[in-house]
Amino acid sequence: MILNYMKLKSRSLNLDLSEYMPDWNDPATDERLINLKDKFNNLEQWEKNILALYAKLGTYRKVGDFLFCSHSAVIKTVKKIKTKLLV
Repeated sequence: MILNYMKLKSRSLNLDLSEYMPDWNDPATDERLINLKDKFNNLEQWEKNILALYAKLGTYRKVGDFLFCSHSAVIKTVKKIKTKLLV
């Protein structure tokens, strides 16, 4: 139930992730990041929003406060997103 709430709450944010994205054309870009590019692009927008909030706010607790949910729900959600990126 909390995950569905997080999806709904973050879906409308549509945050700009450009400041967190590497320059894919730069030869110095780490190969591991390049391998994640397609997986990242396949994430749903709400998942990207959660990652952007975590990058901007810096802690699970602050993201939880922003989305009006518990920080443990944010932790579980970020772990699931990480799993999607790493599989």
